Amino acid sequence: MLGRLIQPEIQEIIDRRDLRTLREVLVDLSVQDAAEALAEFPEDERALAFRVLPRDRAADVFEHLGPVQQQALLDAFKDVRAASILNEMDPDDRTELLEEVPDRVARRVMRLLSPDQKAITQALLAYPEDSVGRLMTPEYVKIKRHVTVGECLDLLRRIAEEKETISYVYLVDQQNVPTGVVSLKELVFARPDKPVGELPGTGHDLVTIEARRDQEEAVQMLRHYDLLALPVVDQNGHLVGIVTVDDLMDVQEEEATEDIVLMSGVVPTDRGYLASGFAHLLKNRLLALVVLAVTATFMGLVLRFYEGQLESSFQGLVNFIIVLMAASGNTGSQAGTLVIRAMATEEIGLRQGGQIAWREVFMGSLLGASLGVVVGLMGHQFLGVDASEAAVVGGSLAAAVCCCNMVGTLLPMGLRAIGLDPAFFATPLITTISDFLALFVFFEIAKACLT
Repeated sequence: MLGRLIQPEIQEIIDRRDLRTLREVLVDLSVQDAAEALAEFPEDERALAFRVLPRDRAADVFEHLGPVQQQALLDAFKDVRAASILNEMDPDDRTELLEEVPDRVARRVMRLLSPDQKAITQALLAYPEDSVGRLMTPEYVKIKRHVTVGECLDLLRRIAEEKETISYVYLVDQQNVPTGVVSLKELVFARPDKPVGELPGTGHDLVTIEARRDQEEAVQMLRHYDLLALPVVDQNGHLVGIVTVDDLMDVQEEEATEDIVLMSGVVPTDRGYLASGFAHLLKNRLLALVVLAVTATFMGLVLRFYEGQLESSFQGLVNFIIVLMAASGNTGSQAGTLVIRAMATEEIGLRQGGQIAWREVFMGSLLGASLGVVVGLMGHQFLGVDASEAAVVGGSLAAAVCCCNMVGTLLPMGLRAIGLDPAFFATPLITTISDFLALFVFFEIAKACLT
């Protein structure tokens, strides 16, 4: 936030071409604020400001820029400057960059890496996309159990700047299998001559995650166990890296954003809004709208089927069709949103399907009865509908709302059971089924009661 506030001052310094002052200002800012300030500038001015940063500081700021801005800076730099930044980056951030940029840029990045950093990057990219392995960093601290607390603290002082985090030190055996973990806090308060393996807590079961598991699973584990970092192991149980809370928070934000986009009827994109391009966004938005338009057209078939009754017995009820469809559709969407969110946070699963169904039967009945009474009374009092037709309106609305509430509840769980993403498929299906169901219930009840 500070970066945007100070951006006009930086702009003035750039306009004066006072590079010494510019360097001092950017160094005094936090890495995040410096990146935020630079992101506001045009590409040429951003490149100018970036060139004055010290090499290690430049790599830290570079990591906090978006992929489009990173690519533009790489294009603006000569190979020597670009190589110094890329080799200073954390391996997990460099892997994320390679996933985002075009192949042309990715090939250049790999060519500029030193042999050891290239090997690390290739190892991370070998893991499946969206796996924990793509997100982890090999820059962690490990020791043997017999090392004393004093020796461990001396080690941390020497290597702290090279590691992603020193909040945890992992204990490993001769085969590099993790056998325990000790926090920095525990080390600070322990006796210097005591072996680390004898500290309280190091004998407890260590929580680990396999490198090929999905990143969302790591988010859930980190949240459940309240950790700052999660050790990552290979298929044989050997420690290969850690995944930290800041990286997993980014994953959580991406997943939440994707669910929101999906539930809005938009095919998600890996690129940002401005970076996606007009044609790309048009295609992603058009797909869902075409599906909804086609299904809405079929609503006309339902109305045509009951056309005769609309012209005679149901004439007084036509005014309530919009209310009926709006209330039923919104009820289904409400239920669907709640269930999809609860499944996404692992609050509920398929095993609770029966319990949730009964809960929502009761909920839908109360919602439908309440809406039915309100709409029926309003129709009778303000629209001149007679008591019998008002009762039909209220009863059919109550039944439709209850049915659509169950559609919104059970459909996402059914989609999850067959391996489909409820966030994407449930929303258009709930809307379509709710509209069909609401009209069918409405007209069938009206036909039974008024003809």
